[in-house]
Amino acid sequence: MSPILGLQNCINVKVLKIFVECDPSDAIFQGFRAGDGFYEGFCRDLLEGILQEVRGIEKVEFDAWSSVKRSGDMMRGLREVVDGHKKVIGWGPERGWAVSGGTDPGDRIWLDAVLVHGMGRARSFV
Repeated sequence: MSPILGLQNCINVKVLKIFVECDPSDAIFQGFRAGDGFYEGFCRDLLEGILQEVRGIEKVEFDAWSSVKRSGDMMRGLREVVDGHKKVIGWGPERGWAVSGGTDPGDRIWLDAVLVHGMGRARSFV
């Protein structure tokens, strides 16, 4: 991240909300993307930079359009970055992940893992 952005001065930011409009790894984008993993890597690097610069972030809240799968490459990569920084992950209202747990077949596996193994965090946010 460029210091010219002044992100290190954002000292009162506690929640970072990320809205994902599409997952370029989806088959519908075949032939139109820059290359496999390019956009996902770019977004991971961007999030990594923000989390390094804005130290006060405690929770990252994800939301998305209905075409985005929580188990897709984009969301999986972003969640890995957040997990690496030991931040709490939350879910926004648009996609319905917070209420229903999502509709992805992979979402059930993720939810089961959380219930069995726990979040491993001292604080929880709703």
